[in-house]
Amino acid sequence: MQTVLNYNVSSHRETLTAIVANLEIIRRGIWNFFRLTFRSALHFLLKMSRLENEHLNNVGKFRAFKSVPLLFQL
Repeated sequence: MQTVLNYNVSSHRETLTAIVANLEIIRRGIWNFFRLTFRSALHFLLKMSRLENEHLNNVGKFRAFKSVPLLFQL
């Protein structure tokens, strides 16, 4: 980096460290936001899937007809 940009890092070491540390804090915050958002959405979808499956099992036990009669002969 020093040879490409002709920039002396040693004179601005504390400033560069502070900037990199703040960028890392922001990066982790963004990562955690999306991680928690997608985790919540995934849990919601799994709960809805389980609820629908339970509903279908309950309804299947108490049907009025086991099969629907066809209007034509096979």
